[in-house]
Amino acid sequence: MMHYSEMTGGKLRELRQKLDLSIRELADRWGVGKSTLHREEDKDAVRQLYADAIRYLEQQAASGPTA
Repeated sequence: MMHYSEMTGGKLRELRQKLDLSIRELADRWGVGKSTLHREEDKDAVRQLYADAIRYLEQQAASGPTA
């Protein structure tokens, strides 16, 4: 059973673009196909896994580089 989040595909796309990542870069980073991310970005509610992962990347970017 898949769990879906409150995050829309549009919000996932917005966060990915805010992080300056292309679909290909994010797909490579997460080990998924580009078509998987395209499908998620077209959904009304993305899978919780992807919502959590993009929020994690957003938090990492906000905290800046670590020494």
